Amino acid sequence: MKKLEQKYDVEYSVLCCRRLLKEQRLSYQKPRRTVAEPEAEGQDLFREVLKNGGE
Repeated sequence: MKKLEQKYDVEYSVLCCRRLLKEQRLSYQKPRRTVAEPEAEGQDLFREVLKNGGE
């Protein structure tokens, strides 16, 4: 709720924010995790290191 305090200079509890969202037919949602795409160059280097016994 720090964003609300910073931007609008108001203080709301988490429960109150959820209630306000629900009144507007909205909901609090966490962002979905995304898997990072591997770098081809980094993967090749990693495979070489594994073949050489970690050297």
